[in-house]
Amino acid sequence: MLVAAGCSGTGDDTTVGGQADTVDVAVATPDALPPTVADAETCAVTPDTSACRSFLEDLSDAEFCEVVPADRFCTEFFDPDAVDRAGDGPGGDAAEDSPGRISLDGTGRLRPDTSGDDEATTVVDEVISDPSLRRNDGLCLPRDGLSEWVDADYDTAHHVVEGTLGVACHGMPDPRIAEVWAVVHDIAPPELASQIAVFAGYFNESDTDRSRVGTAFVRPIGTEGAVLMAYNLADLGRTSQDPSVLVAHELAHVVANGPREIAGPPRTDCPTYVDGYGCRRSNAIMTRWVAEFWAGIDEFTPEGAAERCENDAGFFGEYAASNPAEDFAEAVAAYVTGIRAESAGQQDRLDFIDGISAIRTLRSRAQAAGYEAAWYPFTVCG
Repeated sequence: MLVAAGCSGTGDDTTVGGQADTVDVAVATPDALPPTVADAETCAVTPDTSACRSFLEDLSDAEFCEVVPADRFCTEFFDPDAVDRAGDGPGGDAAEDSPGRISLDGTGRLRPDTSGDDEATTVVDEVISDPSLRRNDGLCLPRDGLSEWVDADYDTAHHVVEGTLGVACHGMPDPRIAEVWAVVHDIAPPELASQIAVFAGYFNESDTDRSRVGTAFVRPIGTEGAVLMAYNLADLGRTSQDPSVLVAHELAHVVANGPREIAGPPRTDCPTYVDGYGCRRSNAIMTRWVAEFWAGIDEFTPEGAAERCENDAGFFGEYAASNPAEDFAEAVAAYVTGIRAESAGQQDRLDFIDGISAIRTLRSRAQAAGYEAAWYPFTVCG
């Protein structure tokens, strides 16, 4: 779980994809809907079929906002009472500072509408979401809900099948889920993304207790090695949050709790490191991490985090001092997003992480996708 850094959902830093010139249709009628899609909202969430892309691109701004009224373009920039920009379509216009309407290109990333641009940019031809995909193991949400983790209820959840975002198994499809999943897809290689069985969203705007609100978490679910990853959708749009830092942190948990890391279920007599995922193998990442950075600390409790942070500048923030797992995840978040060490202890952590090939892959993919933390998102320890 991550509380030191979160996710910005403005869409300003996402990849921009071009599209061919479109022709506005006079009226959006049910007959215009793609015959293979149940409704237009599905196209707004998972438009990675030619039918959906053509349908959304052919709509005027006014028609587009009738189909996907929750789109950021429609809620923040579109004025239905203004005159259409082209002057020959249905009424409605956008503010001058509008980034263009935000829809989904073939990669599943949110991006501005570039239909009026003279120069089109390239869209990567890679499908990361497919609403027809459904898990055959019946996994969706745990029966205990969110009460143990955050003060909220799940709003939506999607199956993930072999690293591809699939059908909504709980609630309605939500474009915000696709926005966060695009960052996961960019940073996580397919074999790691495949460990995520369910990708969910919840909504909690409270800032009174970040340790309970959180911004995201992962937890084991169902079959061995499978995890649920959940994200607080209220964090989208908070300018102080960084999506790549958040995603790198959560993926660190997935790496550290893979099938090869766990020796068995949690037990009180575990001779290595144990948490809710299980008892670690003797050569597991977390076993070695505890021996290196938590030697001599008897209790791994959040209550001691402030004191540990005050006494050890090696932690990447007070939240990292909560327990070894969060220490590792925050250090990985720094490593993957290019945050430099500000102490010898932090550099020791980054050097340890550099020896883990799976984490080096995360960093390489994050760099290739252009993700780099723009600021130091952690409290200062020591």
